[in-house]
Amino acid sequence: MARVLVLATLTTVMLCGVLVGFQSGPPSQMTGAPGNSNCTLCHFSFALNSGIGLGIASFDISGPATTLDVPGSGAASIVVGFPATTRPIHGFEMTARDAADMQFNPSFAGSWDTSSFGNDAQFAYGDPEYVSHTLSGSQQTSWSVGWLPDPSPPSGPMTIYAAGNAANGNSAPTSDYIFTATHTVYQARVSVAQTTWPIGSSQPITLEAPTVSGHSYILVASDDATPVSLGGPFLVPLNPFSALANLTLDPAYASIFQNFQGSLDGNGNATAQVNVPPLPNLSGMVAHLAFATLDPQSPSPSVTELSNRVTVTLQ
Repeated sequence: MARVLVLATLTTVMLCGVLVGFQSGPPSQMTGAPGNSNCTLCHFSFALNSGIGLGIASFDISGPATTLDVPGSGAASIVVGFPATTRPIHGFEMTARDAADMQFNPSFAGSWDTSSFGNDAQFAYGDPEYVSHTLSGSQQTSWSVGWLPDPSPPSGPMTIYAAGNAANGNSAPTSDYIFTATHTVYQARVSVAQTTWPIGSSQPITLEAPTVSGHSYILVASDDATPVSLGGPFLVPLNPFSALANLTLDPAYASIFQNFQGSLDGNGNATAQVNVPPLPNLSGMVAHLAFATLDPQSPSPSVTELSNRVTVTLQ
């Protein structure tokens, strides 16, 4: 056993030594996704994400909030990078997983659009499930990569995982700061006509979940944006147990929160409405909206899909 551990350690050291700095691109499976390692495997001078608090750099991913925001005949643009940085050299690696993903049985979501790579991105070591920077791409601080969702993915949100390296440029795997980030892409969408709601107005809300047409839904408004897990892949992007959330589900307030519970039509659509009370003390209040769908055939509540979150401000 000791010999195996020694050999594994030597292999890692040799890999890091041969591929010093990974400026031309890291090996695959270094994204921080379930079952993956991250770049601290070789760039181990500092703790993961410690550079954020020190003001060294910030790292994030942006992209569509839902699959319904992806062009029907094109790829979604996933932007990964360092909005702020003090370092001269940068790199990344990214992968996408669907809701069926497990630590020892990865379930990849969609595919990466190679036409978007240019000279700045590539498959990590030729692995089509992982995309990373190239040597020339290490001179920039952000990368835009095309991503094509699967036409019929499993129910539940998909997650983009990425690791980033803010390097000092010394051509060695030392004194570099490593970061990780995630971005969630939902398969159901909640949207509003405007994000500023005047006191006393009536505001329509649109619900779309075409993959689960005919299913029941519960729409919730919450004054707390803290995500809450419902188990499995379902992480509600707000707190469904807040004081405001309880009011939205109380029949006594049905005249304010109209159609917050119901069934999607044959196309997976529904509409709801909030009649904002004409109370001046509500001005400045911030509320968050999201919905979940339920299987009407299940004997007990069974979540089948979750939406993104939208935020509105009363004035």
